[in-house]
Amino acid sequence: MVFGCVKLFGADVHGDKIVPLYGGLYSHAADDFVSENTQLLKAIDLVTRMTGGRGIIAIDRGWDRYKILKPLLRRELRFVIRQKGDRHVILPGGKTVRLRNAARWCKTTPRYNVVVEREGYKEEICD
Repeated sequence: MVFGCVKLFGADVHGDKIVPLYGGLYSHAADDFVSENTQLLKAIDLVTRMTGGRGIIAIDRGWDRYKILKPLLRRELRFVIRQKGDRHVILPGGKTVRLRNAARWCKTTPRYNVVVEREGYKEEICD
């Protein structure tokens, strides 16, 4: 019998607290089991409803599959997925390139300032 686990956590952007938001076990042998993808999407939908859609979903590279990406895009959720860079993406115009190469064309702000405050100490990080 095969079992799986879905865990979702929240991170406080103003501190270093990690908060458990969802934890669920599932079994491939259960009568109502559809797929691992369905289990993750149900968890994301629940947390999204409970948080009012606030936040950005961060997903590990093990979940970077089309059957997860497409529903996230359809739901218009904000998300990032950790990548090694060896996946391919389709650029406007239909050209397929490795993700690490596509990232070169992303527009970014060349400089940013981040202020980190912990225990009464402020540190400004400039890039």
